[in-house]
Amino acid sequence: MAKLYKVPKRLRALLSREYGHLVEGIDRLLVAKRVVEIACGRRLWSVGDVISISLVEIDYIPDVAIIDRATLREKDIDTEHIETKYKEMGEILEIHNPRGHISAEAILTIKRLASRSSGKHLVLVRGEEDLLSLAIASLARLGEALAYGIPSRGASVVIIDHYIRDLARDLMKEILGEDYKIYFE
Repeated sequence: MAKLYKVPKRLRALLSREYGHLVEGIDRLLVAKRVVEIACGRRLWSVGDVISISLVEIDYIPDVAIIDRATLREKDIDTEHIETKYKEMGEILEIHNPRGHISAEAILTIKRLASRSSGKHLVLVRGEEDLLSLAIASLARLGEALAYGIPSRGASVVIIDHYIRDLARDLMKEILGEDYKIYFE
């Protein structure tokens, strides 16, 4: 079984803050269009079912989409359309990442995808994908964009710069402890 890293409760408030450009709105397709405008030609990672599905519905296929087939803990969201698109255009990966944790498997998968410069990838998470934005911010290339859903509000788009990467890596150091060097050094 892959190693799991529990996110300390004291970090949850910091992790729940909004970073980047907040795109508010109840029309999820208009939110998705605005996300694409902000990402503007950058490699885009999307985390969350609603934002990832919305992007695909406006005919924009994120370079990497990470979903768990749930929203607001509601299971069995219809993801057939997005899965079909990725089967046609790229690859689908499945990983395990329990709620409130970041798994070694998830970190290594994100690290591998971050090292690729092309292709379309859908990551299906057994568990929960929310905390994987932190791993992406730690591992994605500078200048890439990360979009993640904010329930009942819209989405946030973060352009990975030195500040965001350093902040994410500092948080990952706290979560991973001595194992940090396994993934980042």
